[in-house]
Amino acid sequence: MEYKNHIFRYKDRIIFKDDLFWFEDLILNNNKSFYTIYFEFQNIKDSLRKVKNIILKNKDRINFDYLYFYNAWDFINIILEIPIYLPSNINLFISETCPIWCIYCNNPNDIHTYLSFEKIKNFLLKYYMWNNINFNILWQWDPIFNPDLFKILDFIKNQWGHITFFSWWKSLLFLSEERFKKINKLVDEFKINISSSDYKVYNKTHKNKISEKEFELLVKKFKLIANKSTFINIITKENLYDLVDFILFYNKLWAKNIEIKKDLHYPKDYILDNKIILSKIEKILEKFLYTNVWLISNIWKWYINIKETEFDKRRETILDRYVNNLLNKNEYNMEIQWCYQFGNSLDITENEIVSLCCHYKEWKISDLNIDDKYYNTEDFRERYKIYLKNKRTPKSCKKCPMPIDRYKNYLKFIFVSKL
Repeated sequence: MEYKNHIFRYKDRIIFKDDLFWFEDLILNNNKSFYTIYFEFQNIKDSLRKVKNIILKNKDRINFDYLYFYNAWDFINIILEIPIYLPSNINLFISETCPIWCIYCNNPNDIHTYLSFEKIKNFLLKYYMWNNINFNILWQWDPIFNPDLFKILDFIKNQWGHITFFSWWKSLLFLSEERFKKINKLVDEFKINISSSDYKVYNKTHKNKISEKEFELLVKKFKLIANKSTFINIITKENLYDLVDFILFYNKLWAKNIEIKKDLHYPKDYILDNKIILSKIEKILEKFLYTNVWLISNIWKWYINIKETEFDKRRETILDRYVNNLLNKNEYNMEIQWCYQFGNSLDITENEIVSLCCHYKEWKISDLNIDDKYYNTEDFRERYKIYLKNKRTPKSCKKCPMPIDRYKNYLKFIFVSKL
């Protein structure tokens, strides 16, 4: 059979006929050719039901190494109960040293561990990569201090495309003008943890102080990257009264997004445990929700108001489309006990741990030096079987910093299960 009218890259997509006459033959005869499949159905629910039945009937005969479901990786993962492809987000924690000293951080700052370029490259070259994968360049602590930083960025950019770079505020001062221009050229999106609108507030929230002149230099750099930056404010008692000024200040710089967050370490005496304070913050955020400020928050009703990019649209799956329609109707209930991530996020840490999420102890799969693909390891398969059988979420995951993603995956799972 000729597949050229059905198998194609994203920009050449067509609407598939819902009879799916071609699909079963394709997945059973793909041992020699690599296919990228993009689904664009007229009737999503009926068509996905057919796809699900075909895959379950033939799952032991399908060679998934030669198939890439461009906008249905999450759908296939849920059906097979294993993450068979690289997920949509790969989190590279490339540095474990930071001189910034945020007041809420317990990092002893005496560890200098880096994830090397060679190890990252050797691991990633095992996989087919496509331009709907996002690489988050992250820290434990700031990635700017990794000596292989530009080798890593160059490699990812030349191969696959999208890079989201996380950094702390003052760290940008450590970049020369030349290095700053280079990183700006390579990075598609910045996420910068600031937590203040001026240097005085910054000095209340960080042990490593900053001068007024340094603040002015940073603002000049911010102006160059603001249109592709999310500026992050982690609420503490020290910066609480700066919240409005923070939003207004970075809005004037034409920031891509502004994110207001709870403290990542969830202390028992956290300021947002006070319902009066929480209510006041919610009212502040609500005032800005319908202005030209693009606001993200895990405080206000957990929901997102975020500026969508072409990359976001390109990597949206058919299940994302379904879930987002539900959320737009406010049809959600956050009272869930089981984590439904299904391997859609892969962490690779500076200590060479490969994990399905930030809870490395519970979700460690292997170390970075494995010869096999990460989801093929015996350790991973056994852990995943136990997890699916018990449907028990580790206690530490109850404080997951990604409640929105977690809930979206829950909705996806329910939808696929009922097909």
